Parts: sequence; structure tokens; C-alpha cells
Amino acid sequence: MEDNSSFQIAENAKRVSEILIPAKGGVSRGRWRPRFGEVATLLLVLLAWQLTLGRTALGEETGLSWNGVAGRGTTTVFDRMAVHTIRLVDDQGNVLPVTAKIAGTPGERAAGFQHIHPEIIQKSLILFVFPQALNVHFHMENVRAPLDIAFIGEDGRILDIQVMQVNSPGSSRTYGPDRFFRYALEARAGFFKDHHISAGKGSLQLP
Repeated sequence: MEDNSSFQIAENAKRVSEILIPAKGGVSRGRWRPRFGEVATLLLVLLAWQLTLGRTALGEETGLSWNGVAGRGTTTVFDRMAVHTIRLVDDQGNVLPVTAKIAGTPGERAAGFQHIHPEIIQKSLILFVFPQALNVHFHMENVRAPLDIAFIGEDGRILDIQVMQVNSPGSSRTYGPDRFFRYALEARAGFFKDHHISAGKGSLQLP
């Protein structure tokens, strides 16, 4: 899509100048008043554009929370992740439907729970979906609460569950199952134990 931002700014600046510069012969107070709201509106538009231009890097911009309320400790990447109901199967074969964010793009997988408020982490899950089975490790950089992570094979079986701790100063610890997996599910620490889901018994029910 063509970027028309420069043209739009020029047009907005021109519009502001047309409003602020009085006509020849002077402008009475009565004539000026109706246009004050118009000036304020245009200045707000310019300010909004500047804020948009100065957004922070991927995964670090404060955005909207799940319920659409601004300023609640999420990121734009987190907010834009698709939300789906997934089905987990516990050790006894019971199906547990849960709502999860889907991290399906490289940017979403890289962002994960980084810069997310701990209260939101407590009620959220992220399912990382990779294009093929692979063996990678996860880190806890910029993650503000401990997490459970389940590594899941292509057939949906849970291969391993680990608890990832908040980084201590200077820590660079990573977490992985040292085997190939296709999916990874992150949730608050204790989630899988609370729902009686363990590695080798529990699974992700695939379509």
C-alpha cells in the first residue's frame, strides 16, 4: 500500500495555517470562536500521527488488553494475536477447552509474553505454532512472571513440561525438550499441574 503520510501531514499543516491566519481586514472575536474547536481537532490529529510515527519496536508497544481497555500492560503484538479455543486432554482422558492466543508468525513467536503484565499472564495462554517440527529453546527475557511450557509433538502428544523462571540479573537460561516438537503452549506456572496434565499422558487435541 502506498504511504501517503507525508502528503497528509502537509495537508493538515496547510489546513491549520488557513485557520490560524486571519483574513485580510482582520477577524472579529465572534468570527474566530466557531473555528477554535476545529483548530483543536486538527492539532489532536497531528499529535496522534506523531505518536504513531514514534511507536516503539516490535513487541514493546503498549496496546490494548483482552477486553479492549487501553493501558493494561499488554503489547500490540500480543493484542493482534488470533484467539482460539483449543482442547487439552488430561491424564484421565478428559477434554479441557481453553482460550489461547495463537502465535503463528515469526514476530508473534518472538514476542510471546514479553512485556506483559503479570496479572494478564495469570489468565492467558499462548500456543506457539511452528511451520514444521524443530528443536529450539525458549528464553524468559522481559517476561515478568514464571511460566509453564508444554512442548507438543506433531501428533499432539505432550512431550515435556517445564517451569520457566523469571530471569535473575545476568541470567541467560533457556528452556527446551532437546527433541523435536511442533507446538509449544505457555501458561502461568502451575497450570498443567492444576489441571492434571503431564508429559507422556496429556495431549493437545488437534483438528
